[in-house]
Amino acid sequence: MSILPSTLRVDVAPAKGLLCRFFDWAFLPVQFSPEAKARLEHVAAKGRVVYVLRSSSFLSALLLATLVRTSGLPVIRYVSHLTVVWWQSLGFLLRALFARDRSQPSIATLILRRREAEEQRWLGDALKEGHSALLFLFRPRSSTTGRIKAGEQALLRLLRASREAGVPVQIVAVSFFYDQAREHLRRSLVDFMFGPRSGPGRLRELGSFLLHRYETIVSVGEPIAIAALDEACASEDVRTVDAMRTELLKSLQQHARIVRGPRLRPRGHVLASVLRDPDLQAEMAEETKKTGKPLAELRATAYRYVNEIAADYREHYIRVFRHLLDWVFNRIYDGVVVDETGFDRLREAVKDTTVVITPCHKSHSDYLILSYVFRVRGLQCPHIVAGINLSFWPLGRMFRGAGAFFVRRTFKGNALYGATFKAYVKRLLHDGTTMEFFPEGGRSRTGRLLLPKIGMFKYVVEAWRSPGAPEITFVPVSIDYEKIIEHASYQAELQGKEKKREDFSALLRTRKILRSRYGRVHVSFGAPIKLSQFAARRGVDLPDREATKSGRPKCSDEESTMLARALSYQVMHDIGRVATVTPSAVTAAVLLNPRRGSVSRQQLFEQSARLLAELKWLSAPISRALHPAEPALDEALKRFEDEKRIRIEHKTPNETMSGGYDALLSVPSENRLGLVYYQNQITQHVLSHAIVAVAALALGSCKVEELRVASLELSRMMKHEFSFRADRPFESLFALIVTELVAQGLLVLEAPPSARAEADPQGRANNDALQDTILLGRIAGLEALAGFLDATIGAYVATLDALDELTQFPLWEKELAIRAVDRVRAWLLDGRIKTSESLQKPLVQSALAWLRDLGVVAERPDKTLALTEKFNDPENLRLVREHFGRFLFSYGNAERTSGTPPPIMAGDSSVTGAAHGHREHRL
Repeated sequence: MSILPSTLRVDVAPAKGLLCRFFDWAFLPVQFSPEAKARLEHVAAKGRVVYVLRSSSFLSALLLATLVRTSGLPVIRYVSHLTVVWWQSLGFLLRALFARDRSQPSIATLILRRREAEEQRWLGDALKEGHSALLFLFRPRSSTTGRIKAGEQALLRLLRASREAGVPVQIVAVSFFYDQAREHLRRSLVDFMFGPRSGPGRLRELGSFLLHRYETIVSVGEPIAIAALDEACASEDVRTVDAMRTELLKSLQQHARIVRGPRLRPRGHVLASVLRDPDLQAEMAEETKKTGKPLAELRATAYRYVNEIAADYREHYIRVFRHLLDWVFNRIYDGVVVDETGFDRLREAVKDTTVVITPCHKSHSDYLILSYVFRVRGLQCPHIVAGINLSFWPLGRMFRGAGAFFVRRTFKGNALYGATFKAYVKRLLHDGTTMEFFPEGGRSRTGRLLLPKIGMFKYVVEAWRSPGAPEITFVPVSIDYEKIIEHASYQAELQGKEKKREDFSALLRTRKILRSRYGRVHVSFGAPIKLSQFAARRGVDLPDREATKSGRPKCSDEESTMLARALSYQVMHDIGRVATVTPSAVTAAVLLNPRRGSVSRQQLFEQSARLLAELKWLSAPISRALHPAEPALDEALKRFEDEKRIRIEHKTPNETMSGGYDALLSVPSENRLGLVYYQNQITQHVLSHAIVAVAALALGSCKVEELRVASLELSRMMKHEFSFRADRPFESLFALIVTELVAQGLLVLEAPPSARAEADPQGRANNDALQDTILLGRIAGLEALAGFLDATIGAYVATLDALDELTQFPLWEKELAIRAVDRVRAWLLDGRIKTSESLQKPLVQSALAWLRDLGVVAERPDKTLALTEKFNDPENLRLVREHFGRFLFSYGNAERTSGTPPPIMAGDSSVTGAAHGHREHRL
């Protein structure tokens, strides 16, 4: 009778003793992510787990076995290809050597691994006993024989064992990345001597682990059920093994795509391939016909352009930035809070599509923070579109090495430069490179989302249309700060000062930044937008490569432009939806409400609670720091007080409040503009409701139809300030918002008595409902919502009032803007505008664009602005001022109109006609 247990205990990694403790210490920095661990626990609870790695490796086997044991998962008791007896105990070796039980694997099998029957029995027993197994698909590249065959034999062995196990068996692909350096398309001497990064030899693998063990990334794929594959392949061994191998290779390839990205081409190859682009060559041929310049000269010019544009990705720059940003961000920020669910969606999108990251642009820190988050979380850093102004020495060289590629601010009139840039973008997307650009074009100085520039969207859509292009996925990203680094310069620029050019001297001033604290940073990811699905929903046909196969018409240039424009507004809307509500934003919103004035600390807490309840109703993402809210609001108040943005006076003891005191809080008029940035982080969430609230306060008691018309006018008025929803018609959105405001008690809906008497059980028709009367409910709530738009409306109405400057003679737009700013300043002094934040140059510029659309002013052939013929009449100009002046709550009562719109606006085709695109009909 054998003294051995029913199954020989073969631990892939030592489970006790000195070697066990050594491996635990050596592999301690490497951990499964919480998501990966939860996935493996779920698979283990349903059956057996079989791990599959790409190439056989002692280091990988020991690392995985140790991770599995220390994570509390079923231990690995079988491993293919490798001899693991050398670190087993002496007692184990003696028992295996002198065992007489033929059911146990002999010492020859454990060492030589050539007895198939014993291998099969060993694997089957491990699965039946509830343990895990480890297989390799390939032998190392140094092996000359059986490199692929050994993996196929292991999978066939697993298939047979799974059929006999009696429990579900699932295989999971696992990859270890000891560094994130991209694989080069051209092999180097080091690759030939020590193996490539994707399949390193033992020496290179060990060296990489020792150098980067604190940065090692473990990628775990989705489980693959063997039984399901076997059933789909009609239980044919060869077909099932082939299907298993295909699924595993696909999963391993996805791991590499996520962590390392596509293979890296030499920069010279990229430049040469861009110059061979058919569209660029066609542009050069066209330029030759127009100008008569030799083709060789144009080609040299195009090469100079692409050399100016192209990135020069180098891994050592990424590593330098990683360690530098580790130090900087820990010094100036209290943490970077990442939307985990959104990041997981992004990771899934990277697996099988080319991803385009589209973040909002609020600070120079944006692209640094995103690349840092990608690197730390095991995602390949994107190539970033950067303005040519950032190419100054020495940062320009470092940015280019970290993946930035540069574009001129404008290349109007230079078709060759535009074609070269477009060809470079196409090359990146065709190579599968993750790309990042800012839809707004430049940084927002106000905290609001700017209107998108469609140029880059159009380039991406045209690259997607080209033959051989991959599927492209857009991922909107919102980056929100509790304190912005550039707050002082932004405030100066909003007051009319010129923007300072980025240069080396600006870099030297960063020592002041490093002495400050800027709170937390929130990074949130919107739902990925697949370009093909987005195009299909808008009736745009398939891209050229698929349209040719199916015989369907190709996507036209007009359709691609329309698609790019719709996509840009959808992206901006999604960015606004996922913007995080920070403590600074809530505090600023309450303090700046022009209908309140000074507030006590107790009132600040109460009004903040109501605002947060409204934002929760709207499903706005709220910072975890606001749970509970009062400590976070106190922290924001302390920050604003230290920056001398607010006054805290008349402190009185109050034991019922957190902190034990109450105080009077106020914002000096000269500091209000500094807080607007934070207030505007919330504006996009409440925009639609704020528009209806402004209209309701302006009209008072009115019909639903009157409120609808006024709200539509306001949304058109704001079209140059905000990105509105483009996925639902105005009427349905208006009805939804009114319903929500009624449910919250802000509005009261009162049907006419006759309608109530005649209403049937099915309810009245929509046209009848428009005749219901709307009454003002909770005035304080409406005023809180309307406060988000008061500064904008004040600037717009004051700019409209400044048009009497055009009654004498036309003016250049810049000169008219200066006079309009002076009018805003005058209104602030005489009290017609209560909010000093109306004194923003961008608001006046947007107001002039609105007045052009309204048909009040027009551009003359000499580029000056003048009143149109209709509004050159003083009476008509007065009527339009009064009409829109009613939306400004401080507008004098004598100047307010009644609830009925003046005839001049009601029947004016220039206002309500086709000149307004689809965006103006959205809330």
